[in-house]
Amino acid sequence: MATAGFKTESPFVKRDERTHDASDLKYQKFLDTVSGAVSNKKTVVMALFGVGRAGKAVFSEKPIGETPEDTKVCYMTAEKVNRPLFCGFQRRFDPTFSDIQSRVRKGEAGHIQIIKSISRDSPLPSIEYLKISGGIFHDCMVHDIDMQTWVLGELPSQVHTMANAQIPEIAEIDDYDNVVTTLKFPSGTLGIINVNRFAAYGYDQRLEVFGMKAMYEADNGRPNTAVYSTSTGASSVPIYHSFPSRYEESYAAEMDCFVDVVNGTKELPITYLHSSVVSKIADAAEKSAREGVPVDLTWEKSEVPQGYYC
Repeated sequence: MATAGFKTESPFVKRDERTHDASDLKYQKFLDTVSGAVSNKKTVVMALFGVGRAGKAVFSEKPIGETPEDTKVCYMTAEKVNRPLFCGFQRRFDPTFSDIQSRVRKGEAGHIQIIKSISRDSPLPSIEYLKISGGIFHDCMVHDIDMQTWVLGELPSQVHTMANAQIPEIAEIDDYDNVVTTLKFPSGTLGIINVNRFAAYGYDQRLEVFGMKAMYEADNGRPNTAVYSTSTGASSVPIYHSFPSRYEESYAAEMDCFVDVVNGTKELPITYLHSSVVSKIADAAEKSAREGVPVDLTWEKSEVPQGYYC
């Protein structure tokens, strides 16, 4: 049960969700593809409708399903009709994160001792959205889980989460808004993930990789890099307000990749196994939060994506 840490003034703000029910897709029969950004609970419906009933290639942000079982059904349906199902973990297409991943995989940083990511949302989503979001682990932390396992090419053997809800409205829906999860990898690498539902200063997205030979950092982007110095000190413009502006370049790159996959000029970069392992780790992280104990993970060979080890 998520509990409020203390009484706070609610930072909730109203905003358009701009989500659409999957049934709207029946009016898009002239398209060869379907793309969507919907709540996690609607993602499975959209994917099954698109590839199964409509027979279209489907692009969907974030995990295809909330559970490995949901994910498997969607990908099996796509395979049955021989259409691609593209899961867009957009951080993989960010040029800074991608460069760090490439350097780590080449061994340039040596053995990685600690990988740490921070994801603090802005603005705070509406309570209506949070009720159907699938929870902070499947709505937010999945991005960090995917990024850390993708950078390392390794799957964790244990996860341990501490979490609470410091915003009363989030506590009331039995979810969390303040989370720290540690991941223990077989190689000895330790992963740290900090996820928060709201940061007053903007959309906070950072990564640090500490190795025996080097340390790599990805800091927050800004609309411009100007620094304004006066006799009273220095200042710069705020970091990006939310994900559309922060990941504008990434969204364009992943959509280009999706088009290449549909045209048969590229292989699907994120497969069923990639999506499935992220869901399994997110489940374990949430279980740890709710039960207050570390959760061990074991992996069958058939579960491990190509290029990963455990």
